[in-house]
Amino acid sequence: MVVRLATRNLHRHFRRTLITTIGIALGTGLSLFSLGLGDGGHLQMIENGVRIGQGHLTVQVDSYLESPSTTKFLADPEPFLAVLENHPEIRSVFPRIRGEGMLASAYAAEGVQFQGIDPTREGEATLFRNSLADGDFLSSPDEAHIFIGQKLAERLKVKVGRKAVLTFQDSAGEITSTLLRVKGIFRSGSSSIDGAVCLIPIGTMQRALGMERGVTSLAIYLENPFAQEAVYRELKKSLPLGSADLYHWQTL
Repeated sequence: MVVRLATRNLHRHFRRTLITTIGIALGTGLSLFSLGLGDGGHLQMIENGVRIGQGHLTVQVDSYLESPSTTKFLADPEPFLAVLENHPEIRSVFPRIRGEGMLASAYAAEGVQFQGIDPTREGEATLFRNSLADGDFLSSPDEAHIFIGQKLAERLKVKVGRKAVLTFQDSAGEITSTLLRVKGIFRSGSSSIDGAVCLIPIGTMQRALGMERGVTSLAIYLENPFAQEAVYRELKKSLPLGSADLYHWQTL
């Protein structure tokens, strides 16, 4: 009887019923759209942060996180790469050297965060490649070039083709420096990144730091970010970690 009364009432005021139904459908649709937009934006923020950072998962010396230093590095990354590059859930692995130093031109000097990368690896530093403002991106892992942000270039008063000296602590703890030529300038839109971050070919940094084939970290990017926990547990068992450890991006 209740169903019959409800059906009769809906038909009695059909226009009101239609308007109410459309209102509910429209409200529900807009709510779902807003939720989807918010979730998509959140995931994109995570992906951007992970790309600029150290990947979904990272291998590095277990004491590096508490006290970052170029004296703490993986001397031989090959055993790790042999496992990581053959894993079906891993999209790419990037060996990197991260550190801090002083970049000086003939006019000024600024503290910087440098990152040694292999520009020949597909997908490496995509956000920086897409932010190119002048010159060219790095092309070889052994060239004596540097890729810097626009704000940093303005502070140092350097342009593409000009030279700059990077001073830093090497793998033995000694202060050393290397001469680099500006190959390109990027503009990411973030003043903190454009004013402090610079990219250098990894081979050049390995020689300057005295690391031979060493790296400070291996950045791991997954095909499916939602599989992160499962891949983490699996890699903890299969990687020859020793004095190194595996970290989630959330921990880093």
